[in-house]
Amino acid sequence: MIASLAARLYGYAIARRNAAFDAGQRPVVRCTVPVVSVGNLLAGGTGKTPVTALMVALLQELGHHPAIVARGYGRSGRGLVVVHDGEHILADARTAGDEPLELAHRCGVPVVVDRVKTEAAVYAAGYLPCSVAVVDDGFQHRTLGRDADVVIVDRATLDGALIPEGRLREPLAALRRASCVLRTADVSDGDLAHLVGPNTVVATVSFITSVPPDCLAHPVLALSSIARPERFATALAQAGAHVVRHVALPDHARYSRRRVRAILAALQSSGLRHIVTTSKDAVKLEPFLADFREQHVELHVATYTAVLTANAVGVVEHLRHRCPLHTIDTDDDEY
Repeated sequence: MIASLAARLYGYAIARRNAAFDAGQRPVVRCTVPVVSVGNLLAGGTGKTPVTALMVALLQELGHHPAIVARGYGRSGRGLVVVHDGEHILADARTAGDEPLELAHRCGVPVVVDRVKTEAAVYAAGYLPCSVAVVDDGFQHRTLGRDADVVIVDRATLDGALIPEGRLREPLAALRRASCVLRTADVSDGDLAHLVGPNTVVATVSFITSVPPDCLAHPVLALSSIARPERFATALAQAGAHVVRHVALPDHARYSRRRVRAILAALQSSGLRHIVTTSKDAVKLEPFLADFREQHVELHVATYTAVLTANAVGVVEHLRHRCPLHTIDTDDDEY
């Protein structure tokens, strides 16, 4: 009952905040380049990181030079940090956050983190190679104006309740703000019919877990620090991996030498020599690779990729329309 009451109070506060933005009573900062937000309604993982990487790839195919903007959840320190400047990675997992560093490795484009995503977007547009900013987990950051709002919806979202009774950060009615909804296969068009706007582009997204072939030849210990570790375990099983044990740490957990040694001890007690982990965890484990080699342990990385399986053309055309390329004026006029 207490959780239900708290959820109603939380919902009231969220409704007032959204109403203020809708009425123009709260300031919105417009960037000098188009902004694409990738987000969801749930607190926790629904695939925002792979979808952000997918949006970057689609925008690149349209001729853009995307930059990624993120908060850098779980990082140490404050202030703005350039994780990738368009040529080189300039930060580690501790100063960048695990997901921004993973995106820097995966996409090879500028990545900027700041608790205030507006500051990160303005910096990227002004100082880095950037013709469009892609905001990871930006749906609730309404202070930053956006040209496209991509929102991921899965069954857990539709069946969820507001915080703290559940994991919903906003009511389902907030989906009407989305310009593009990516639904997972367990969500039907009928489920969304009364929730999205008449002009919302709806497409289907699937997530594919790829496991290195040599990982499938040995029993493994699975290692993850993600929001919904059961999905990782299921994906590994579906890929054919023989998972003997799963060490599931809290989301965004940091690795220390002490923690790594404890993991190696758990590995040895299980009689294993192979670990399979997520790409999000892999970037945090880089400083400890020598520890794994010293114990003759093989570390395998499973990749989690987003693929549009229905209405991909609609999503591409939506991005093309909402994020036009700016042409350079070649006239010889003097200014």
